[in-house]
This record gives sequence, C-alpha cells and structure tokens, in this order.
Amino acid sequence: MPRFPRVVSPVTPLFRRDGIDVLLVSVELWPQQLVVRLAASVELAERLGSDLLAGLEVAVDDDLGTTYTPRTSNTGGTGSEWHGDWFFAAAVPDPVTRLRVRVASSYGEAATADVELAE
Repeated sequence: MPRFPRVVSPVTPLFRRDGIDVLLVSVELWPQQLVVRLAASVELAERLGSDLLAGLEVAVDDDLGTTYTPRTSNTGGTGSEWHGDWFFAAAVPDPVTRLRVRVASSYGEAATADVELAE
C-alpha cells in the first residue's frame, strides 16, 4: 500500500514586495520527494503574483544535513491568489525534526523559515 504524504502547513509570511506578501504555505513530505508551496495573495497579486513567484530561488536543508536537490517548479493561479510549488528529489529521513526553507528573490529579498516536524 502506498505511503501517503505528510503535510505541514505553517502559513508563514516570508517577505513583502510591492504590496504583495509572499507566504510559505506548506511542505509536503512524500516517499520520494519533498514539495514546498509558496503563495502570493493580495489584490495586486492578480497582476504581479506570477512574475514575483516565478523568479524565486527556493532551497531546503534539515537538522541531519540531508541534501535536497531541486528538480522542478511551477507557478500558477487565478484572480488574486497565486501559488508556486518547488519539488526536491529526496525523501525526508524519519529522524529529521526540523526543515529549513530558504527563499531568495532576484530583487534582493531573502527569508528563512524553520518548519518543525516533531509531532
């Protein structure tokens, strides 16, 4: 039977640019990959959200030193909500208790968010 993903959803603000908040929405722990979901959500996001999210660099590390290799990403949305998913080729080892998500934009913003995995 397939193992279902574990989803941790901190909904944490990372930074604000041009009146748009960029949020860490969730981290999905799948058996063979890790997925980070970000969102841009305000009225201005309809015009600017796709460009803002598409230009982000996302990296992940953990308290055990696991390498999370970026595979692909995509952004999309409608109306005033835009989201982006970043996929990493590595399963999160069971002993990991904390992930660190690092996000940087081409405009100079940078943020780090710790995601606690301990239940």
